[in-house]
Amino acid sequence: MGDKAGALSDLKQIAGELADKGRQPEAIEVLREAGKLNPDDDEIREQLFDVTSPPAISRGRASAPRPSSSSG
Repeated sequence: MGDKAGALSDLKQIAGELADKGRQPEAIEVLREAGKLNPDDDEIREQLFDVTSPPAISRGRASAPRPSSSSG
């Protein structure tokens, strides 16, 4: 199959560049191809999650509403 590790690295980089340019559907397809090469790669899963999640949530910036501490 050739250099599987090199191919995976290239696909992850390409997917990242596509996502940075706002081309999420294409990034997802590239990550799916990478996932076929190595289904157990956690980095691919994380990158796919980042691509498919809203930016604020994927970067941990979203703030959930806080419950009221008033008793009543």
